[in-house]
Amino acid sequence: MSRYNQPHPTDPRRMLNVHRRVIAGTQEQAGALLDSLGGSADQLWPADLWPPMELDRGLTLGSKGGHGVVSYQVVEYAPGSSVTFQFTPILGGISLLRGTHEFRIAAANADQVEIVHVIDCERSPLVNLIMPGHDALLEDLLDQAEATLTGKSFQRKSSPGWSAASFLESALAGAKLPTSPRRRQVALGTAAALAGIGLLHVRWGFGSSWPMATREQLARKVVGSSSVPGLGENLAVAGLIAAAVAALLSRTRNRSSRKVVRGLSAILSLGAGGVLALRGLAGWVADALGTTTPPFRRLDATIYSPLCLALAAGMFYANSRPRLIIPQEAKSAASAGGPQLIKTERRFNAGEKDV
Repeated sequence: MSRYNQPHPTDPRRMLNVHRRVIAGTQEQAGALLDSLGGSADQLWPADLWPPMELDRGLTLGSKGGHGVVSYQVVEYAPGSSVTFQFTPILGGISLLRGTHEFRIAAANADQVEIVHVIDCERSPLVNLIMPGHDALLEDLLDQAEATLTGKSFQRKSSPGWSAASFLESALAGAKLPTSPRRRQVALGTAAALAGIGLLHVRWGFGSSWPMATREQLARKVVGSSSVPGLGENLAVAGLIAAAVAALLSRTRNRSSRKVVRGLSAILSLGAGGVLALRGLAGWVADALGTTTPPFRRLDATIYSPLCLALAAGMFYANSRPRLIIPQEAKSAASAGGPQLIKTERRFNAGEKDV
């Protein structure tokens, strides 16, 4: 259950999800951010981390669009002040959400402004599933708004469950991830290690016993059984590993312009990382309980399981979310009281710029 959810004041079958933040700045400055929403120069929506908001006629009354798999249209718009969207069915008439979501801008006091986002929708299990991802998106949006208006940078504060949910939502919608040299290095190293393991399975499938002297030793020390799986099983594993490698490289390079490709790549990356993590943890548990054979147990506890966990960590890190950094020119403009609509960047660490 989202901590931003609230009971609906009049209808128990509905719910509210409310995000609000008071930021240093004027209503005019924050209103300019709002008015850029859904356009080519959008300064409010965190499109570098999430599927962009796309509106067919810009932020005008009746304009239709959405972000990712969520669709809606503009039903009310007061420039510089508020906008309300009505959720609409997607392909096949399926409605992910039934209700509205709106942004409101209001002066909190002489030198501060409040930005509020409210979802008013029907309750459903699907809503409960996607709300953690929505919460992550909205907090990123408010971080970006505050960073643009004040020149401050923000470290993302999220729980593991929140991160997983937000990653899943962005993956399903085919979101792009910013790339960085470090993330590419981790992705390439992880992909190379996986590719090597895949090639080993191909060799084992065709009868090789490397790195052991005999197939019997391979079965006892590497497989943990009395025999080595056959050609079909080994080629199936190699194929799955190849798909994971391709997905990882595609995800970090962002070369495809098709959302469905980016989405499948993200889901495969997440799935492969999850399988590797489970294999590593399950291996340690089995070794501790003594359910594996002694020759395999020692190697699994010291090499195989740690390797699976390391590869899982590489998969997850390659898909990780960076923190928001404000360029120096944004800080200078904010301190000087100059124009506030300044494009932000995303970086992982100080001195490491996304490319």
